[in-house]
Amino acid sequence: MGGRGEKRKGMGGLSRKEVEFVEGALGRPPRGAIGVAARDGDGWPAVIVVDPLAQGRPFPTLYWLVHPELCREISRIESISYIKALEREVAQNNEFQRRMEEDTRQYQEERLRLLESLHVSGHFPQSYSNSLKTTGIGGLKNPKRVRCLHMHYADYLAQGRNVVGERIERDFSLSKVLTPSLHRSKFFSKEEPKKSIFRHF
Repeated sequence: MGGRGEKRKGMGGLSRKEVEFVEGALGRPPRGAIGVAARDGDGWPAVIVVDPLAQGRPFPTLYWLVHPELCREISRIESISYIKALEREVAQNNEFQRRMEEDTRQYQEERLRLLESLHVSGHFPQSYSNSLKTTGIGGLKNPKRVRCLHMHYADYLAQGRNVVGERIERDFSLSKVLTPSLHRSKFFSKEEPKKSIFRHF
């Protein structure tokens, strides 16, 4: 593919060509997209970052998997009842359960930090903030349940840690789709001011 091109107003860190790439993958414009968390080896978006108040309403998905091949592979994995197998693992493995709960907590904290960096407190209902504080990956309130593998794997690619994403990678080696390498942006660095949250390749 060619160069990623100029910025398009309203899409934050995504260029015009990147927006077209994502729209082609999703079949619709990326709701609330404000940046790129991870790219494939050719530099195209694999995971995008979403405004917690996308279109003015609470949006629980912080990291959105948009890479066409990865999305197809994850859908295939979901079709073989892999989610049920993971939920059995959660029920039987205390360490796996602990990691799930930790992933949920970190996801909530990152989402709230992004909310505070993008929106002025008091300019939206408190109920919106409460909703984002109490829902985890995939919008679930129960951190012991698995709802959408796409969201867990997106979190894994973006942050380099997510126990469900790690298990998917171990069992299916999906990162080979991103050859020659995955480029990961670092978010919420303590050394950087909030206005510099996004670093794009």
